[in-house]
Amino acid sequence: MTKRNMILTSILAVALSGGVVSSASAAATPKRCLLNDYSMLSVAPLRMDENYGLGSYSALKGAQMYIAAKPGLTAEWLTLQVQREIARLQAGADPLCGAPSAKVKVSVVSAGGGFWVYLQAPDAKSAESLFRWTKANVAQASSVTQ
Repeated sequence: MTKRNMILTSILAVALSGGVVSSASAAATPKRCLLNDYSMLSVAPLRMDENYGLGSYSALKGAQMYIAAKPGLTAEWLTLQVQREIARLQAGADPLCGAPSAKVKVSVVSAGGGFWVYLQAPDAKSAESLFRWTKANVAQASSVTQ
């Protein structure tokens, strides 16, 4: 084997092994369906009191997530990121993730070492679906980080 052939063979071997390593690392970290860049710590049902004059009751309105704070992260920026991610999923960008109900109201409140993200649906059926979808995403996120 000539010196030229040995150099070409070694370059080809390095190039192929680099491609295999990068594709393996991409496969090792599965993508979540919501807020890939933030640590979602918990999810809970979003319940609000409904008042009908003679009494009130608690109704499911959606989901609330607690997201850990990061340097430079603000409630306004997180609101924008969540709205963009939901719009991306509703546009069918990732068919494996599905999408929450058509009209989701997003609000974010600073709380201690993080933020509460409130996702509110327009009706009870959509609220239940939104809560299940959000809970599944947080469960998937916690399995990715472990």
